[in-house]
Amino acid sequence: MENQFVIPLEILQRIESWLITDIGYDRPMFEEEFAEITYRLDSEEESELYLNLTYEDEPELKGNIYEDAFTIGKNLVIPIYPISKDPLKISKELLIINVGELKDIWNKHIKSPSGQDKDVYYALLILSAIYWKHKATKGFFGLAPGSDFEVLSSSEKREEMLRLYILFNEENKNNKKTIEVRYKNKSEALRNQDGWFTDMMNQYFSKHLIVEDVEDAKIQLSDFDVNYTTSKGRKADITYNSLLISTYNLIKRSSLVSTKGLSNDEAEFIIEYLEYLKIDKDSGIEELRAYINYLLKNKNVIQWYNSYFSPKEDIQP
Repeated sequence: MENQFVIPLEILQRIESWLITDIGYDRPMFEEEFAEITYRLDSEEESELYLNLTYEDEPELKGNIYEDAFTIGKNLVIPIYPISKDPLKISKELLIINVGELKDIWNKHIKSPSGQDKDVYYALLILSAIYWKHKATKGFFGLAPGSDFEVLSSSEKREEMLRLYILFNEENKNNKKTIEVRYKNKSEALRNQDGWFTDMMNQYFSKHLIVEDVEDAKIQLSDFDVNYTTSKGRKADITYNSLLISTYNLIKRSSLVSTKGLSNDEAEFIIEYLEYLKIDKDSGIEELRAYINYLLKNKNVIQWYNSYFSPKEDIQP
């Protein structure tokens, strides 16, 4: 089970309310994993890990995948998919995490568990799953915007469309200029009379892309490339900020909690947790403490979904 997160549904149901406020958890992030539970009812596959039923049970289902999962399920099982170290390039180097390593880090710092420490540990597992699935799906979490925008179900297509939109619309460029099209080692110069080609492309963008302007397109593009720079400077790493604040919120519910801001013990745990998730920010305790204080002061908003699904937050550290 080291290649998957296994969350007892009894615990998940108990802590769901503060997962929403503390880490930005949302049930549809794991729609496929919740649906897998009800699928197992009629499956011949081994289902003991998923279902909390005997052969004699005849559960009454409501047709809601989430409520039905809590009715018949035992665990929410979330696979850990390997992701490319550099998602913008074809790379054979993949990153993977091991659930057992998080348990070791937890036991190292929480030596005498008490109160709701067990719940906090599983909350950290859920946070890890959210972060990893966010990275693997570029914030889409397997959700498709709808049939009218079917093209957006592929994050690779969307990234390319954003780059094209910026190319044709950046800095009020004259859209009536000649355009050179290259395809299969051949090229064709289009006069683009009266801007017919660029107008056609922008009509397509307006239907399928849902973007306000060039700056909005650049912000959305930075969801795919964290090094992409807008005219206002580099965008805040919303993913890292969301993870940091979420981890801080959870630690404050554990027996590790300090009444005086971020203690050294808490900071050391967070640093090790970030390393566990393959995040290398090369931050010491003082730098981490200062940055978390900055995020708290500026009321940083936790945002896991791709910009297409979420309101844009302009938080610039």
